Amino acid sequence: MEYFIQASAVGENDSLLGKTIHVDFKNMGTLSKAEFAPAVEGNWNFAISLSDVSSSQNIKVGQKVEGTGFTMENIEISPISMKVNYSVREAPSEHEDDLGIPEVKGVVFKDGTNIPYLVGGSRLGYTDSSKSNAYQIAGYNRVIDVDEIAALIVLISDNNEKIEIPVSK
Repeated sequence: MEYFIQASAVGENDSLLGKTIHVDFKNMGTLSKAEFAPAVEGNWNFAISLSDVSSSQNIKVGQKVEGTGFTMENIEISPISMKVNYSVREAPSEHEDDLGIPEVKGVVFKDGTNIPYLVGGSRLGYTDSSKSNAYQIAGYNRVIDVDEIAALIVLISDNNEKIEIPVSK
């Protein structure tokens, strides 16, 4: 049995650095068709202290996102998450929950390995009401070696097209 927990800070400038995460499990099992099936009974309590030192790297990209009014300015990237910063020449029209901001979904490593579904979920937004700058904050579904990234796989929301944006340090 495996449980996957993905945590993120609430605000754009918040951080989990130096925080302690408390996890409590009781009577673990699975849920299927709205019915709980117990697998193991017991209590498990964990306190996980996170490092107060960031392992993220800030990489200048400065590349236009083809077919959009966005330029990917830089990424703050770590083995478990990233923040992508965009400048916006022209904000697209918004459709319900879709702000039209390009979204990094995966990576291509230097050895050619392609992980198109690396991002487990992300938060996208504009930094203010002028919509001249936008961001994406995302966590991954696995730990990666940042030094091995050759390109980012970006989803363009208008047409669901995926493009690759090269990354170099």
